[in-house]
Amino acid sequence: SSATLYRIPRHPTVPVNKTLTGLGPIGIFVDGVIMFDSRDAFSVSNPGGAEANPGMGIWNRDAFVNEGVTFDPANAHQPGSGQYHYHANAIALRALLGDNVNMDSATKLYSENINQPRPAHSPILGWVRDGFPVYGPYGYGNATNPASDVRRMRSGFVPRNLSHSSVSNRTSLPAWAGRAQSRSTTLAAAQQGPPVSTTRPFGRYLEDNDYLGDLGFTRGADFDLDEFNGRFCVTPDFPDGTYAYFTSITSDGTPAFPYNIGRQFYGNPTGNTVMGGAYPESVTTHFRGGANADLELESPAVGKSGEVTLTWSSVEGGTYVVASSTNFSTWRTNSPSPTQATGTVTRMTQAKDPAEPAKNFYRVMRTALAPHAN
Repeated sequence: SSATLYRIPRHPTVPVNKTLTGLGPIGIFVDGVIMFDSRDAFSVSNPGGAEANPGMGIWNRDAFVNEGVTFDPANAHQPGSGQYHYHANAIALRALLGDNVNMDSATKLYSENINQPRPAHSPILGWVRDGFPVYGPYGYGNATNPASDVRRMRSGFVPRNLSHSSVSNRTSLPAWAGRAQSRSTTLAAAQQGPPVSTTRPFGRYLEDNDYLGDLGFTRGADFDLDEFNGRFCVTPDFPDGTYAYFTSITSDGTPAFPYNIGRQFYGNPTGNTVMGGAYPESVTTHFRGGANADLELESPAVGKSGEVTLTWSSVEGGTYVVASSTNFSTWRTNSPSPTQATGTVTRMTQAKDPAEPAKNFYRVMRTALAPHAN
């Protein structure tokens, strides 16, 4: 656990001029996993097709397309920094929340329940830095009518090489990318992308996709989600309506571009991780406890005779095991270990054992919790 504090605005605002999503966290899911945008941090660095981090930022690599092989069954992965995150369809979280997903108990693999005749409206999967929610793929067919049938929300993006646009090269940007990058869609030779090939196929870059709204198609009839991957609609959580992002998938459950949100935030992205884990304003903590309270171990106190006293925050009715180690690999359970702690603090004193090394590392684990009255 990273014990991260993440703040989002309670009252989102919508600016005229939008902000590009950045690398790193752009939101957080309800299971505490960080949300990244649709890029993998690499982009084309010269017209010959060389790619670098960060590169020129004109032709940006798609994380799902290029890094999907590293995703675990939950559709997430963990970089060298250790920040486990999602780029696309958080399918294991959706299974946990009952969002039209099947899990094979034998293989522990997930699949979309595509045969369900009447799917339920998706729950909130997470929150974006601008304060707007991200729902799973399913919403009301009529954006303002909660009595309408629930169905999969259709992404507004299609590959540029399909019949919709018939682009066969990377000499120009799609209109949405020009808006997002604040540049002309007509590119100088030095800005053009690499030729389409087996090593640089269509779909490798975000900019290999067109937005249907720029091609004469109608949102609400031909597709559902805008270029930010959301829409204004009513939901079970917001019966009066809200702007909401939706996770994009194809009819068979495959993640579909732009996955969670588009290349820009719809609202002002004023939320973010609280650095240092400290609240930026004065906060009064009235109570901290319960069965889900964190276990916090104080520094061990060593007495004159070498005895060690351990003190930690505990849960009433908890059973705890104390273990010691000299190398973090082999652990010896200390006896007696305290059981059925009462109150919110537990102390244990271990007499010095002549057979024990002079120095030990200690850890405390809660192994059981007695039933609590309702």
